[in-house]
Amino acid sequence: MTILQPQLCAAMAVLWLIAAAFAGRLPPVRHWQALWALIVAGVPLLGWLTLHWGPIAGLAVFLIGAVLLARRGQEPESGERGDGMADGEGDVAR
Repeated sequence: MTILQPQLCAAMAVLWLIAAAFAGRLPPVRHWQALWALIVAGVPLLGWLTLHWGPIAGLAVFLIGAVLLARRGQEPESGERGDGMADGEGDVAR
């Protein structure tokens, strides 16, 4: 099984990154629950990844994971168009 451990570790890290990407889309209450679950699962996974793939890969996954966990979904809120103006603002009356 020692031959499969690096590949299994990489696959688990990719699944963790996918879960972290989707955690930002959850409602605020579920987002915080998912955030803590991802942190608890991610710390040992990061150590395992660093053990098998080295410190550069461990640091890269750490930074990507930190960015994914720190950001929230970037969708505009209801009533916003996405350009910073609410509906009706900036419209020219003709």
